[in-house]
Amino acid sequence: MKGPDQQLATRAFATVQGTVGLLLLTRPDDVVATLAPRPDRPPRWLVRLLGARRVVQEAVIVVVPTRRVLLLGAATDTLHALSMVAAAFLWPGLRRAASVSATGAAVSAALELVAAGAADHT
Repeated sequence: MKGPDQQLATRAFATVQGTVGLLLLTRPDDVVATLAPRPDRPPRWLVRLLGARRVVQEAVIVVVPTRRVLLLGAATDTLHALSMVAAAFLWPGLRRAASVSATGAAVSAALELVAAGAADHT
C-alpha cells in the first residue's frame, strides 16, 4: 500500500494509539487495573507522563506522516520498549505492567517502521 491509502492507514493507527495515550493520561488507574491487575502498580504520574508522550507523538504522526517522523516515532518506541524490559528486571513487582508497556511499544515501533518504508522519503 502506498500513497493516500498508506497515509490514511498510518493516520488511523496513530489516532488509535493517541486515544490509548489519552486514556493513560486521563484514566491511568483504570487502564493499569485492566492491563496489569496486580497490587504493585506504577506511579500514577508515570502512567500519565507516558500517556502525554504518546498523545504528542501520535498527534505529530497524524499531522506529518512523513518517513522521517515515522522513523523518529519508531526510535522513540524502541527506546521505550527497551526501558520497560529493564524496568521488568529491576522491579519484579511491576513486571506485568512493564511487559505490557514494552509489548505495546515494540508493536508500535514495528508498525511505524513498516509505514516508514512505504512513506514519502521526506
